[in-house]
Amino acid sequence: MTFESLATKVRAIVGIILAHDNVTLMSDKVALANQREEIFQKCEALLADNGRLKSRVAELEQQVKMKELMVPDKQVYWTGAERRPGKDGPWCPRCWHENGLQMRMQTFEGGTDAYCPKCKTNVQVWPELYRPPDDGYEDL
Repeated sequence: MTFESLATKVRAIVGIILAHDNVTLMSDKVALANQREEIFQKCEALLADNGRLKSRVAELEQQVKMKELMVPDKQVYWTGAERRPGKDGPWCPRCWHENGLQMRMQTFEGGTDAYCPKCKTNVQVWPELYRPPDDGYEDL
C-alpha cells in the first residue's frame, strides 16, 4: 500500500467521522433548542404564577389590615377606635361577616339609620338622634 492510498483511506475515514459528528451535533442542537423552548415556557408560567401570588398576598395583607382596623360600634363597623368625625364608616356588618366585603353604608343628613346599597341592610346607628314624627298630638 502506498502512502497516497493510505492517505486517501484516512481522509475517507475522517470524512465519515466528521459527517457522523455533524449529524450528532445537529441532533444535539435540535434537542437543546427544544429544551430551551420548554424552559422558556416554564419560566413564563412561573412568572405568571408569581404575579398571581403577589396579587393574592397583597389582597390578603389588605384583608388582615382591615380586620385590625374594623371596630364594631352601634351595630356597624368603623375604621377607628371610636365613632367620631374623622373616622371612616359606617361599614355594613352583614357584608363584612358574610363575604368579607367592606361596603360603606349610606347615611342621610339628619337621619338615624345607615343603609347598605349591596345587601339592603338597614341599621339604626344614631338612636339618640331619633325624634318621633309630629303627629299633631301632644304628650300627656
